[in-house]
Amino acid sequence: RVQSKKERNFVRGQPPEDFVDLAMVKWVHGLRIPSPPDQAWRDVFSHATEWAALESAEVRRDVLDVSDVLIFDYVIHNYDRYKEKNWVRGGGASDRYVIFDNGLGWWKRPSDNCEAFFRCPPVFYARYSKVVESQASFDPDCPVDKKLFCRFRRSTITTLRRMGPAAPASPPPGALLRQSLAWEECQPVFPPDKYGPLGDYYSGIMTRVGAFLAYADECVAQFGDSHVLFD
Repeated sequence: RVQSKKERNFVRGQPPEDFVDLAMVKWVHGLRIPSPPDQAWRDVFSHATEWAALESAEVRRDVLDVSDVLIFDYVIHNYDRYKEKNWVRGGGASDRYVIFDNGLGWWKRPSDNCEAFFRCPPVFYARYSKVVESQASFDPDCPVDKKLFCRFRRSTITTLRRMGPAAPASPPPGALLRQSLAWEECQPVFPPDKYGPLGDYYSGIMTRVGAFLAYADECVAQFGDSHVLFD
């Protein structure tokens, strides 16, 4: 998230001395927008539809790509990918899903573990897209004891375990992000008076990685490893 001064009346008539939040997104030629996931996949993630019922290897790959996007959004607390919004495919021969436009990540609650994100993914439960900012936002249709998102790519879970709270001594994910951003010509700006200390955003990644891994373990305990994790 970057801040820029804007001319008077350019955005809602704000005077030039005010700041406007902007997200700088690198454009990639050939993207297919919008490319929302099939809403029938919601039943695949909740186990209402069996994995074997998916008709092809390409569809199974797409479902796991969507799973990866949903996990990524949870880790960075990005609620802004729901229904047709910000779902993008890369085009070309493979036409894989691309994690694109994450400008509303870390939305003002850098350390919140906001479990409703993965219990009721906004793309399949759009009415939760604006109310997933605390665990108190659960709706009767999405209770804490119900797991509506329980299909994951095995390699993704393995990677998260290697950097999660139980991992051996290695840079935590927040530290890796901080290091990578140090090379950026235009680093994100999080004014402390508006968004809180910058360090909270980096430490919040580990909070959510730990919470998600605990949830994934619950999915495996309930449905079985071979029904939750796929290659």
